[in-house]
Amino acid sequence: MLNERSFRWEEGCRQSFYALESSLPGFRRFAEDYLVESTSEMSCRFTRTIAIEPHVAALLGELGYPGTPELAARNIQRFLEGTGSRLQVAQGADGVVGLAATHVLPRLEDDQITCRITDIVVASAYRRSGVGTILLEGPRRRL
Repeated sequence: MLNERSFRWEEGCRQSFYALESSLPGFRRFAEDYLVESTSEMSCRFTRTIAIEPHVAALLGELGYPGTPELAARNIQRFLEGTGSRLQVAQGADGVVGLAATHVLPRLEDDQITCRITDIVVASAYRRSGVGTILLEGPRRRL
């Protein structure tokens, strides 16, 4: 059983939703974001971002952030509802091993956009293995 709520629907380019409840083992609550970006007249890039809150809460706890899985789920939901907000996760053998939260916004001084990294964390067992570098490549490619 899966009970989900879609909170962003941009026909042909983006859909975001989060699960309110689930009977699937390991997927009690999660959020997903699908993004289709044109890369040329004949091609596009599809990006699927998934956040599973128990892992996110554990990762944020490694940084000393207070929280529970329930608080992490609420924060994921609130974050992804923001225009320009993106959450990218890295999967490893142990599940989610890293995340980068970014926000894309226009700049005042010119006709460009900028991407701010609001949070980045890699599980201690995966640090210095390139996970953080990979997480930062996603936002760079989107600019």
